[in-house]
Amino acid sequence: MEEAGACFRKELVSKLLHLHFKDDKTKVSGDALLLMAELLKIFVLAAIRSVQQSQAEDLACVDVNQLEKVLPQLALLCSADGLEGPWCGRSGGHVLY
Repeated sequence: MEEAGACFRKELVSKLLHLHFKDDKTKVSGDALLLMAELLKIFVLAAIRSVQQSQAEDLACVDVNQLEKVLPQLALLCSADGLEGPWCGRSGGHVLY
């Protein structure tokens, strides 16, 4: 079930990013970590809603059609928050591990 206001911890996002950096000395700013956390949140919400859409259609797997059906819902979430851009969402709230 979806948690309203859930977010990823900055430490987790930093570790995920650093797993894929070629140079161990690469640094990520706090703002970049917040942006990546919001993008991860949106990605996870899209995946959850796509699965729910697939289940509602009695399908065994999710494909691009279910994702296309839920994307407008995510856009509405962003506009309801009064924010613009791909980072739409609220900071704070519950932490996803």
